[in-house]
Amino acid sequence: MFTTFLWQKFYRIRHIESWVLLYPNQEFCYYLDLRNVQPPATASQVLNLLTKHKLLTH
Repeated sequence: MFTTFLWQKFYRIRHIESWVLLYPNQEFCYYLDLRNVQPPATASQVLNLLTKHKLLTH
């Protein structure tokens, strides 16, 4: 399954261990388990993309 996100629409994106938490608002978040990223993508590519676009908060 492929999903397209408008990354800039997220209120906050956090990386915690093997998870990326995607907050569209303060009260709710989507969980992305980096262990389940499917080839040809990799978890490190996802994190690099988020870092490159300055979307990742710690």
